Amino acid sequence: MEKSKTKVPGFTVIGSFLFVLLVIAIQVGLYIPFEIAMLFPFFNSNPNSMAFLQFAEEFFIYLLVILYLNRYAKKRFSQAITLGGKPSLKTCLHILLLVVGYNLFIDNTLIHLLKDIPPDEYLIDYFEELSVSPIVLILLVVITGPIYEEILYRGIIMKGLLMRNKPWVAVVTSSIIFGFIHLNIHQDLNAFIIGLIL
Repeated sequence: MEKSKTKVPGFTVIGSFLFVLLVIAIQVGLYIPFEIAMLFPFFNSNPNSMAFLQFAEEFFIYLLVILYLNRYAKKRFSQAITLGGKPSLKTCLHILLLVVGYNLFIDNTLIHLLKDIPPDEYLIDYFEELSVSPIVLILLVVITGPIYEEILYRGIIMKGLLMRNKPWVAVVTSSIIFGFIHLNIHQDLNAFIIGLIL
């Protein structure tokens, strides 16, 4: 009698890292046409046009990747991406207290440990380019970026890890991935701790 191979839904720890590498590869491939467009004089000569193109680039890529991830989640997990329901007032107060505690922790520990490590040049350049248009900066850094990250790390990776692993393994693994994806020490530690808290 033959054993039938059935797919177990969810991610293994290694599978979640490989999944993130796949998402990065898709993003890099989608950046290429926008980077080519930035070589044209119209976008190069006008800082506002460059900032708008960066916003369009990020928004378009996030949208395509989210659509792909939603299809992937339906196929792999037999359900679409969901981020949970409306939090209660008690939950909101707990999160607020955690954020205040986290800020006190950061202000008294990590900032002092990281002050002698200079930030990466690409990060400084990125924010300088975006600061030409504060609206674009706010849209990317405060709205679209966090929504995208929440869908990817909580909606897909965390859910996939929870299907196969203990909750603490899922939380720690998704937090490590969330920190690692920022690619600089200043944001890595910060994102890792935020991933653990949330």
